[in-house]
Amino acid sequence: MEKNLQEQAISDFELVSFCEAIYKRYGIDFSCYEPTPFKRRLKNCLLKFKFNSLIDLWSTLLRDRGFIYPFMNEITVGLTTLFRDPKMWLCVKDLLLQLTRTNKQVSILHTGCSTGEELFSMAILAKELGVYHKCRFVATDINEDSLQKARMGEYCNTKWADFESNYRQYNPKGKLVLYCLQNGNTFQFDPLLLKNVEFKKHNLIADGFRQKFHLIFCRNVLIYFDKVTQINIVNRLHDTLESEGFVVMGYFDSVMPIIRDIQLNIYDLNMKIFNKASSPT
Repeated sequence: MEKNLQEQAISDFELVSFCEAIYKRYGIDFSCYEPTPFKRRLKNCLLKFKFNSLIDLWSTLLRDRGFIYPFMNEITVGLTTLFRDPKMWLCVKDLLLQLTRTNKQVSILHTGCSTGEELFSMAILAKELGVYHKCRFVATDINEDSLQKARMGEYCNTKWADFESNYRQYNPKGKLVLYCLQNGNTFQFDPLLLKNVEFKKHNLIADGFRQKFHLIFCRNVLIYFDKVTQINIVNRLHDTLESEGFVVMGYFDSVMPIIRDIQLNIYDLNMKIFNKASSPT
């Protein structure tokens, strides 16, 4: 069945019909998702739950309202790792030093935080700089399952090699093991790394933010949305930034056409880091 599903294409008509049906039944709008990656995630969903077709998936969603939760968890899960793109984290290190010198407290937002790897990267970075006490973190995601995993900070041992490799590229003299506790087939990050963290379920498309931030991470999130939605999200992030704050985008986020029309300056194009111009006095 797996081979047949991989070869079976989901047509644009099927995708639109499926999205319309989901919206009518559950009020969840997938119409602004980019078709190609969304089709890929739907196929993965079919494989995981052993459905033969999109019709079978929809029939289950129609019959069993409780199935929407595992479906959403599968569709919205993010792919991430600790200190992903180590060179980018070296740039963020300089940014955080700059921000903590000019602000008594630094507010940091992680949108689409997934299972927490990016958040723990930032917390470790702040600890090693000796500025964690000056930082307040907000980590958001639409996926409640992912948020719960981030709160736990527990990962399979199979991830350790990648985590440690990235961390060593970021800090060759550091020891990642100092921040973790081994527990059988898993390891767990020190809960103290989450002391200044607030987790929130949040829909980046529909929900606003009640506070402003000095540093915002929105990495490889925009790639899943169409251009109109991307513009709306970047506008919202711009409005959420403090004056002279920074936003970190992902390597795969094509944002330059959007950035040109919004008052964000290029800080480091290679690392996809932008900053907000200071407010006129």
